[in-house]
Amino acid sequence: MRLAAIAVLLPLAAAAAEKAPPPPPPDAPAETTTPAQDAAQDMLVVYEEFCLQRFPNGDAIQAGIAAHHLTRATASQASDALLGRAGSAWAVASPKGNYLIAIEAPPHKGCAVTGAAADDEGIRAAFELSVESFAQANEYGMLQRPPRQTGQFAGREATIQIVGATPPGRPRQAFVNMGSRNPDGSTQLRLSREFAPQ
Repeated sequence: MRLAAIAVLLPLAAAAAEKAPPPPPPDAPAETTTPAQDAAQDMLVVYEEFCLQRFPNGDAIQAGIAAHHLTRATASQASDALLGRAGSAWAVASPKGNYLIAIEAPPHKGCAVTGAAADDEGIRAAFELSVESFAQANEYGMLQRPPRQTGQFAGREATIQIVGATPPGRPRQAFVNMGSRNPDGSTQLRLSREFAPQ
């Protein structure tokens, strides 16, 4: 999974270098990230491995679950992660956070990674870059990027970023980055890849 993180961060670093401001003075404090931002980056790595690289290949998903020694999510966790739809979910515990990987069964065929994490411009840019790199590598053609939306999700305020793809001769897909407010004020991030119902 760390190789995927490097693959995401290298293009970001190159793009940042082109537009980077002059370096700070030697005595300036170093920039730090928050635990929520670290969790979001970690979730993106999990999303890349499972939802972009392994999904929808069931054998590849099972191999990833075995390789990372993931455990089944509880029924309540699975229902939340799957938005009440049919499917399976597994718990991911990492030093940066606890997440769920959810694989939805048809007709709502999809893969999602959910957890408490930041939903900010940094993760939105990294998400879009990750999807774009995946789409280019797999010849998905032109991607659609409708404006970011705000609204309600399960009775909570939510922000939704969608990248759509219609690969030639393959089903339409949506790559979705959604952040919603938890009752305690934290953000619940949901990164998903969804196939259009057939």
